[in-house]
Amino acid sequence: MPGLTKSDVPKGTEVWTELAPERRSKILLAESEDALAEQVLARLQEHFLVERCSNETDALNRLVNASFDMVIWDVTLPATSGLAIFKLLRDKGTPVLAIADKVDTKPCFGDFADDYINKPVSLDELSARVRALLRRMSNPD
Repeated sequence: MPGLTKSDVPKGTEVWTELAPERRSKILLAESEDALAEQVLARLQEHFLVERCSNETDALNRLVNASFDMVIWDVTLPATSGLAIFKLLRDKGTPVLAIADKVDTKPCFGDFADDYINKPVSLDELSARVRALLRRMSNPD
């Protein structure tokens, strides 16, 4: 993200609390529910650079055209690629946090995601899981 300036960041994220913009982790949020996505964005943009996609096609395009330190993916998002995207992310070393309905938790393990959180989402828990995954990825030992 070289050359990133404050004017490149969406309005509402002017406060830099922990790191300079060029050192913040970049997260892709793939979430179709507008209300939940807005809440997650409001919480995470305090400390991270977050891009939101509301469908799989847009999310896949962003993943192909940009690099992300982490992906948060709603497992109820209509998907045409099946679980192939998660294998690709795993192979790239990009951690995935799945947002799941309680009935969807089993597919969140194994080859699918590094962690998951059930709906309704606790923003405090989501923030803690994001920080923990990013910390684990930056210190794999």
